[in-house]
Amino acid sequence: MEFYITSGQDADIHWSEPMLDGIDPDIFLADKAYDADRLFDCLTERGITPVIPPKSNRAASRETGFTHYRE
Repeated sequence: MEFYITSGQDADIHWSEPMLDGIDPDIFLADKAYDADRLFDCLTERGITPVIPPKSNRAASRETGFTHYRE
C-alpha cells in the first residue's frame, strides 16, 4: 500500500498514475471522481481493469464491472 498526503484543494486523481508506478494490480477500483479518459487509457494500456462508475455528466457512456465494485 502506498499513500501521499496532499493539500485539501489538490484533486486525488492527479496522484493516481504516480501511485501505480512499481505495482501491477489486476483491477483498479475507485469512485467516480476517478472517471477520466486519461486514467482509463493508462490503466488499459497496462492491462489493468478499471472498475470506476461513470460520472453523471459523462458524454460517452462506459461499461463498468459493478460486481467488483459492490464487493
